[in-house]
Amino acid sequence: MRYPLFFSTLFASLLILNPSAQASSCYGDYTPPVAICDAHTVVALGADGVATVYAYNLDDGSYDNCAVDHFKAARMWPGWCPYGVVDDTQFRPYVQFCCEDVGAGPIWIIVRVFDAHGNYNDCMVEVTVQNGPSDLHCPYDKTIYCDYWFDWNDLYDPWNTFFGWPTTGGGCNDPNVSVEVHDHRNSCGIGHIKRIFSTGGGGYGGGYGYGNSCIQYIWVVDYHPFNGYINWPDHYTADGCHMYDIHPDHLPYGYGYPTWSDDNCSLIGYNYEDQVFEFVEGVCKKILRTWTIIDWCQFDPHHPYYGGIWTYLQVIKLVDHSKPQFENCYDVIVNGEEQDCKGRFKHHPVVWDECTPFDKLTFDYKIDIYANGSYDIIKHGHKYIDEILPSGKHKVLWFVDDNCGNTNSCWFYVTVVDKKPPTPICFAHLSTVVMPIGGMVTIWARDFDASSFDNCTKANQLKFSFSPNVYEASRTFTCDDVGLVPLQVYVTDLGGNQAYCNTFITITDNGPICPEMNPLTGDVQMFTAEAVSGAEVALYKIMPTGEELLDMMRESAADGTYKVGFGTTQYNRMLDVTKESEPLAGITTLDMVYLQQHILGIAPLTHPAALRAADIDGSGRAGVNDLLKLRDAFLSGGRTLNGTPMPWEFYPSDCEWLPNGEPACDFKTFVDRNNPPAEPIDFIGYKLGDINGDIMQDPSQRSARSFPITVKYDESAQAYLFIAGEDIEILGMQLSLGMNSSVSKSPFTAGELNITDYNCYVDSEKRVVNMSWTSPSSQAISRGQGLFSLSLPEYQALQGTQFSWNKGAYRNEVYLTDRTAIPVEISALDSEQNVDIEGFATNGQIQELENTVTQRSSSYPAFAGEEPFFAPNPMVDAGLLYFRSDRSQEVNFEVFTSDQKLVVSREILGLRGLNEITISSQDLALVGVFVYRLTVGDKTYTGKIIRVD
Repeated sequence: MRYPLFFSTLFASLLILNPSAQASSCYGDYTPPVAICDAHTVVALGADGVATVYAYNLDDGSYDNCAVDHFKAARMWPGWCPYGVVDDTQFRPYVQFCCEDVGAGPIWIIVRVFDAHGNYNDCMVEVTVQNGPSDLHCPYDKTIYCDYWFDWNDLYDPWNTFFGWPTTGGGCNDPNVSVEVHDHRNSCGIGHIKRIFSTGGGGYGGGYGYGNSCIQYIWVVDYHPFNGYINWPDHYTADGCHMYDIHPDHLPYGYGYPTWSDDNCSLIGYNYEDQVFEFVEGVCKKILRTWTIIDWCQFDPHHPYYGGIWTYLQVIKLVDHSKPQFENCYDVIVNGEEQDCKGRFKHHPVVWDECTPFDKLTFDYKIDIYANGSYDIIKHGHKYIDEILPSGKHKVLWFVDDNCGNTNSCWFYVTVVDKKPPTPICFAHLSTVVMPIGGMVTIWARDFDASSFDNCTKANQLKFSFSPNVYEASRTFTCDDVGLVPLQVYVTDLGGNQAYCNTFITITDNGPICPEMNPLTGDVQMFTAEAVSGAEVALYKIMPTGEELLDMMRESAADGTYKVGFGTTQYNRMLDVTKESEPLAGITTLDMVYLQQHILGIAPLTHPAALRAADIDGSGRAGVNDLLKLRDAFLSGGRTLNGTPMPWEFYPSDCEWLPNGEPACDFKTFVDRNNPPAEPIDFIGYKLGDINGDIMQDPSQRSARSFPITVKYDESAQAYLFIAGEDIEILGMQLSLGMNSSVSKSPFTAGELNITDYNCYVDSEKRVVNMSWTSPSSQAISRGQGLFSLSLPEYQALQGTQFSWNKGAYRNEVYLTDRTAIPVEISALDSEQNVDIEGFATNGQIQELENTVTQRSSSYPAFAGEEPFFAPNPMVDAGLLYFRSDRSQEVNFEVFTSDQKLVVSREILGLRGLNEITISSQDLALVGVFVYRLTVGDKTYTGKIIRVD
C-alpha cells in the first residue's frame, strides 16, 4: 500500500523521534521511502556524444523509516538516440542521453527510490542536455626572422600552411574555431605574436555546451643585429666661409653624410654637432663636426656603455683669399658749422668682406690736414671718424684687415667749407599805416632785424631781404595789403648761405582810404526774397600762389545790404558769404510737410535752393531718407546729428542751375582786379533743413488766429485727454511738453491723430517730450474730438504738476491746408464742462468707436481708394507704404525677394484711417525687385517695391 507523501514523511519523522518504534517497525515493513530529487539538472555530453547519468546522482536527500536500499531511473517518454544508447522508458540503475537530446528542451526523468523490503516511491527530475567539449589541438610554435615578410591576414587564415591551424575532434558537431592575435613585438620588430584559438559549445550548429582553447606562439628574433659598420665622411678643406657651405647637403659626395647597411630589424638614427672656431691655424673657420649614430634596437639609454652607439669626429676647414672691399671711399664736402668756421667730419666706412663680418674687421685711419703729405691724425682700431677739421682740403686714408690674412686700403679728400646759414632773429610783429596819398608805404627788411648773427660773417656784413634775392631789401605795401601780412625776412652771409624768419606786419588804413577806391555792394536774401541780416561777407585777396588771404569782413545789415571794398589793384579778389546759426534754427514740422508733399508729388519743390535745403543726407536728391533724418534731428533737438551742423549756403543771384539740380557756378564770386564790377553783387541763401525758407520771418508777424486745445484728466483711463476746441483742417502739428517727472518712453497714444513712436522723442535728461506729426493730405478735426492722450508714470488730477505746455523745446503749433502755421493754445478743461470726447485712445489701448467716425479725407487721388500706396517707387534709401484700415486691428506686413526669400516680417497695430510703414535700405540690403504682402483684417494686398542705387 502506498501512502501520500505527506503522511509518509510524517510517519518517518515519528519513527526518527522514537527509535524503538523505528526498530520495531522494520519487521514486516510496508512503508515506502520518501523520494526527493533534484528539480533541475544540466547534463553535458562526453566527447563521444553520449552521457550516462546514474539514478542515485539525481537524488536530493531521499530517506526511509528503515533505510534506502537503491535507486532506479527511467525516461517518462522514449528518446531518438541511435542504437546502443538506452533511451527507453524502462527503469534501470542509470539513464543515457545523446546528441539528439541537445536543444530538444527539458527531458523528464522518473527517479524510483527503493528500501530493503522492496517498498519504493517516485520523484521527477527536469534534465537539460548540453553538448560536451570537443578536442582542440593548436599548431606548433614557430620562430621567424624579424626581416621575414608576411601578410597579417595570414594569421587569421585557416588555410595558411606556414603558420598552421588547430585540429578538432569529438562532440556532436564540428566546432567553430575562432582566433585572437596579439602582437607583442617592439618597434624593432622583435618579440612574439600570440594566437589564441577557441571553440564555443555546439560548434557551427550552435546549441548548448562547453568551449575549449589553446595558444600558439610565433617568436620573432634578430639573427644578424647591426654591427656598426659605417662609412664616415672624410675631412674637408675648401675656399669660402659661409655657414651654409658646410651643411652636409652642400658638401661633395663622400664629405656630407655617413652611410651604412642595415635591415628592417634595426632602427638607425643619426645627428651631428658643430664647434666653429674662427681665425685659427691660418684659416677663417675650423669646424669640428661630431657625428653620432645610434641603433635604437640595441642602445639602452640607461646603460649607454652596453653598445649600440658610434661616434666620429670630422674636421672641416674654410680658407679665404679675397680682400675686404670699400664701398664709400669718395670725396666729401663738410659744412663749416663749428666755431671759427671749422667742420665736424663724421665717417663710417662701408666695407664688404666675403668671410669676415663687419664687427670682426680691424680698422685704422690717418688724416693729412691740408693734404700737404704729412699725416697729422693717426688712430688704430677705430671703425668711426668723428673729428673737427679746419676750413680747407684734407686727405683721409683708411686701412682694413679681415683677420684671414687679407688687407686693403682707400683714401679720399675732405673739404670743409662754410655752409652754415646765419641765425636770423626777427621782431615778431611790426605795424604801419598806408599814406593818405596813393595808399602805399615802404618798409626795409633790415627793420625787422633783432640781433641776427652768423658763425663766420660779422653782423654788420649780413644782408637782409624779403626773398632769396638779396636785392629785394625793401617792399612797398599798398591797400591790397591792409590787414595782417605774413612775411619772410631772409638773412644772407658772405658765403651765400641763407636762412629766414617768419614775421608779420599789420598795414592799417586810418582813412579809411582803401575801401572807397574800389567798393563792392549788394544784397543778401533768402530764396524766398526775405532779407538776410548778420551774414558775414568776406573779401579775400588771391595771392600769386593761389592762396586766399582774408582782406576784409563785414556783416549784412538788417535789410540784407552789405558794402566792402579794396584799394589798389595788385591782386584779384573773391567774395564769399557765410552765416552761423543754431543747427535747427528755422526748422519746424512745416518743413517736413513740404518735403512729404514733394516726395508724394502733391506739391513738388521747384526752386533749386529749396531742393538743396531738402537734401539732408547729401545724396543729390530729396527723398524719404531725408524726411526720416530731418524728423529725427528735429524731434531730438539736434542730438541725432552728432554735432553736425545744418549749414547755410549762399550763391550769386545770377547763378544758373543744371537740369540735374547742380549749380553751374562757383558759390564764391571772383572779382577781376582790372575790371571790378560796377553793378551790385547779390547773393541768394538757404539753410539745410529750412525747406520753406521761413528762417528770417518774424514769428510774431504770423496770423493772429490760434487753435485751442483743452486737456482733461480721465480717472478711469489714468491719462490726460487732448481735445480739439474748434473745427479745423490741418496738415501737421508739433508739440513740445516739459515734464516734471522722468519719462523713459513716449507717453502719447493715438486718437484722431495717428500718433506713434515714430512721431515722438523723449529727452529724459531735459525732461522734455517732443511730438511732430504730418499727413500727406489734410485731415479734418471736429470740435470735441480727442486728438491723442498722454499717460504719465504717476497719475493725478491736472493741477500743473505733471507737465507744462509752455516749457518745451520749440513752439506748439498746427499747420493749415494752405501751409501756414498758427499757434496752439492749451488750457485745462473745467470738470463741469460737458464735452463729448470721440475717437480717443486711453491707457495705451486703442478702443473701438461705438459711433460712426468721420473718415479722414484725402485730396490726393493715390489715397482715395483702398489699395495701399508705396512712395517713392523705385526707392533708394527709404520709402513709405500708406494703407487704410476701417478699424483698429492687427496688421501683418511681409516683404519677399524675387526667389521667395522672406526679408521683412512685421506685426503692427493698424489704426482707423490712414497708416504708414517705413522701409529702409537696411531692410532691403540688395538692389532689385521685391514683393510685399499686407494683410489688414480679412483683406490681403500685394505689390512690388523696386530698390535702386
